[in-house]
Amino acid sequence: MTQDFRYSIRTLRKNPAFTLVAVLTLALGIGANTAVFTVIESALLKPLPFSHPDHLVRIYDVSHAKGIDRGTFSVQDFDDLQRSAKSFDGMADFVFWPGLSGGTIIGQGQPQRISTASVAGNFFSLLGVNAALGRTLLPHDDVRGQDRSLVLSTAFWRRQFGGDPDIIGRTVVLDGVTEARAPFTIVGVMPDSFRYPSTDVDAWVPLSTVTDGMVPHIREVHWLYAIGRLKPGITMEPAQNESSLSIRQLQEAYPKTNADWDAARLTTLRESIVGNIRPALLMLFAAVGLVLLIACANIANLLLARGTSRQREIAVRAAFGAGRFQLARQLLTESFVIAVAGAAAGLVLAVIVLHLLLALSAGTLANAGNIHIDGWVIGFCILSALVIWPVFGGVPAWRASKVSIISALKESGRTVSSDRHGAGLREMLVVGEIGLAAMLLVGSGLLINSLWHLLHVDPGFNPQHVLSFHLDMPSWVFEGNSDHSQPYRLEILRRLSEIPGVASVAGSKRIPLQGGGERYPVALTPKESVNTTPTSAYPVTRGYFETLGIPLLAGRDFSEDEQTHTRCVDVLSASLARKLWPGENPIGKSFYMAGSSLRCEVVGVAADVHDEGLAQPPSDALYVPSWMMPRSSFDVFARTKGNPLQLISAVRNAIWSFDNTRAISDIVPLSELVDENIAQPRFFTVLLAIFGGLAMLLAAVGAYGVISYSVRERTQEFGIRMALGASRDQVLRVVLRRAAALTFVGLTLGLIGAVAGAGLLKSLLFGIRPLDPVSFAAAGALLVIVALLASYIPARWATKLDPMEALRYE
Repeated sequence: MTQDFRYSIRTLRKNPAFTLVAVLTLALGIGANTAVFTVIESALLKPLPFSHPDHLVRIYDVSHAKGIDRGTFSVQDFDDLQRSAKSFDGMADFVFWPGLSGGTIIGQGQPQRISTASVAGNFFSLLGVNAALGRTLLPHDDVRGQDRSLVLSTAFWRRQFGGDPDIIGRTVVLDGVTEARAPFTIVGVMPDSFRYPSTDVDAWVPLSTVTDGMVPHIREVHWLYAIGRLKPGITMEPAQNESSLSIRQLQEAYPKTNADWDAARLTTLRESIVGNIRPALLMLFAAVGLVLLIACANIANLLLARGTSRQREIAVRAAFGAGRFQLARQLLTESFVIAVAGAAAGLVLAVIVLHLLLALSAGTLANAGNIHIDGWVIGFCILSALVIWPVFGGVPAWRASKVSIISALKESGRTVSSDRHGAGLREMLVVGEIGLAAMLLVGSGLLINSLWHLLHVDPGFNPQHVLSFHLDMPSWVFEGNSDHSQPYRLEILRRLSEIPGVASVAGSKRIPLQGGGERYPVALTPKESVNTTPTSAYPVTRGYFETLGIPLLAGRDFSEDEQTHTRCVDVLSASLARKLWPGENPIGKSFYMAGSSLRCEVVGVAADVHDEGLAQPPSDALYVPSWMMPRSSFDVFARTKGNPLQLISAVRNAIWSFDNTRAISDIVPLSELVDENIAQPRFFTVLLAIFGGLAMLLAAVGAYGVISYSVRERTQEFGIRMALGASRDQVLRVVLRRAAALTFVGLTLGLIGAVAGAGLLKSLLFGIRPLDPVSFAAAGALLVIVALLASYIPARWATKLDPMEALRYE
């Protein structure tokens, strides 16, 4: 074996072109696979940083009538469910609304926004995690009046406090986290690996800080998320059945508030974290797996051709007594050296590809900062080389070791022209390459077509030249019996409107495309609800529709007087207006929030907006004056006459001249937020297109190699044809006809495979069917053109042969 390795290295060094092509081809396949596996290992395989994470589940409330299968719980429903649970070692509730939960740190230099998750006192103990510094929250912290403990994330601790190890025990003043500005004591810092329930969380506070004044603690209002830890030996199904039974018992006990909530749903905690990205990651892994197979087919073709050209050498070895097993072992050792070198180069390439992949992800991959190549990834890279080594080296080694000594020695160094079985095998490999490339190109085409449809969705508003930012309201505006939040909002908007270059300003509780509407059933009478699915209500200020470019289809915007406490007037989305008064003019008509005696008048109808994202259909929306729904969260929009980025400094100065305790966060052009909404489908589309292009390139190289080798084998034949009068065009047609036949067979098999597998992409597509004919036709046409162009080069070479030289060719 030592001799075999030494000889293999010497042989490969003597053929640097062959060695370089083989190693780089393999490195491309292994490197791409290793990079994608690194992401999958971090997202899907690496154990969560919790104690016995396989016992942790996410618990959802389900309403089949409302079409909600991942609902939240009311305070009372969760408490009842927790008391009746027998399959769980414990349950914990928490709440975190991205962009909404949190407040402002006061007195630590420039005001800084802090994004907080409000969690139960047993939240950390249930997950089985400890603090890196200090301690976590405990049950006694989650008691009203004693709930002023704060646990920081590592990222925020470093960013805000410079990683000060003496931070434990320090007091900071938070405004907006609870009803009133209050001092919180930092009791702990979590490990950098702990990011639950979101990577956006800066700190964790007791759940009791969320008071009734902030969110009504009544059975009708569902706002709590829930997790649980299963008892040892208890599986998901009996725990879900038990929880569903408890939910149905609550339905019977409280028919007025729980009539529509009829079941529970349990998923593993990992699935709740990565469930929406799992199909796309697995699709990418399958794609790079196909690229690796194509690379293996290319190397196998190279080895088959190399084995044919070495038949005289192998025959000499056999004549001196080498058996077939010894010959095959030597050739397999050479391919093993190629595999090892390819794995080493692939690992280096994987580092580069991973950096590019993370740069392209643009926040699509959760916890991207912790994705890196570790021991498991290196092991996967080595295992990949060991697995594919016999795939590309086995058959060529076994075929090359079978040689006829007499006939091989008689060829005097000439390539054995009668190796029809070898030529057939090489052509089969090319057919397979083209088929696999066709499958990848069809998948790429489907995602590209889907992304094109997504990019051309009208969001319902105009995001160009709009600057958006988040502002937490100070707690003092809600203190006492008087609500001072509306005058505060209007003063902020007034000052912003006076900035040169600002055309209009407005505010709302949420940003379009990011959801956040509060769900309220709408009724035509105080006692009867018209639609079973609650309507999303959004508190907005006057000028909201003008600033965001939402067309008013009928009626008008709120007037100056209607921005204050006068009467209830509302603007409806077009879909909600059609649902309430089909075929009628809704302007001037009245409705009620279900269960309320407050009569509201419709003054306008606005165009439908994709509030939940471009990929989601527009939802029924109800726009109410912001005084009717005073909230601590305030998103501000300023339509500018030029580049909105140029007004950031002026916006900060205008707000801080009025209140220098406010943290201005998430200040970006609204168009960037729209781009973020399509970041994930764009990311996976770009990656699959890159891998599809790589597969097509490798298939084209394979076709070029086979046709080129075929031309060399048939050089004398072409010389005879031209000597007997065949034109160069006729020779060209002979070669291209064979290339076209191989391409057609491979494309046909690939399209059949694509039809069979297209359904796996269904969850990733928007606006098109998995069997979209345009995508299939475009992918097929592109592959045919590239394959025939690659075949044309050696075919063209065949037409330039001199007949006399061709007849003498060996």
